[in-house]
Amino acid sequence: MIIAGWVCVAVAENAVAASMVAQQSDRIAPRWRGTASMCWGVGWTCCQVITIIASQFLGNPQAGMYLLAGISPVLGLAHVILMNEKSNLDEPRMQIDPNSLLSHFFLPVHGARDYYLALAGKLLMVVGGTCVGLYQLYIFTDYIHLDLNSTKLAVSTMTSISLVTGIVFGVIAGPLADKFGRLKAPVAISVIFIGIAAVFPYFFPYAWAMYVFGIISGIANGVYNSIDGALNLAVLPNKDTAGKDLGIINFANTLSQISARPSPAASSRCSARTARCSRRPS
Repeated sequence: MIIAGWVCVAVAENAVAASMVAQQSDRIAPRWRGTASMCWGVGWTCCQVITIIASQFLGNPQAGMYLLAGISPVLGLAHVILMNEKSNLDEPRMQIDPNSLLSHFFLPVHGARDYYLALAGKLLMVVGGTCVGLYQLYIFTDYIHLDLNSTKLAVSTMTSISLVTGIVFGVIAGPLADKFGRLKAPVAISVIFIGIAAVFPYFFPYAWAMYVFGIISGIANGVYNSIDGALNLAVLPNKDTAGKDLGIINFANTLSQISARPSPAASSRCSARTARCSRRPS
């Protein structure tokens, strides 16, 4: 049942994300795409508030799951109302033939070099950046050896640091990208700094090293999230299939998180150690 429920969540999440990125292509003029991407990136960064909330339910995960499940439809309805999207029933319909099926349901072929470079870069970046985020609970409990209460505080602190730095630098990065017309350089530099951030907890198994990681990666992720969307739009090989092509790029997020997850055996060992940690006296 847990697996079935998670599959439903994953399907819904990716359907929503694919539709939202397509809206940027359909409704935003090119000269404002950096700013629009900034709104997307800052919104994504603000989702870390959920991590802060979830960290308070480490001792009662079922209640946390019910709460977060209730938040999702509320935010979804708010998005639908705010977007105020008009009906498309009167728009011309696409002719269904072999060529249209190939272009709308298969990977792009012509003029897609930069598109695939952006796709590969996003895939690798999310693998590297996701590993620390997925493991942060185990990093604090099994690697730094904090007890449950200290872990709650540490996760909340690190997430708050990443949240603030991500929002501040995300708000700055998007409009600057529109002003100077540069996309690739800030995306590449931000990815390098995400890698540098991971060096600190690797060499120093202390909570402060994770906070340093949170500062550096928060700044870098803020820049990356705010500009990467505009870069993805800039490398689309065909504007008529933007929704499908952006959906494929968005799939890199899911595939990267799958690649970064531990094996079942490793997960079992981590869960067992975390359970023992939760029973330690504070």
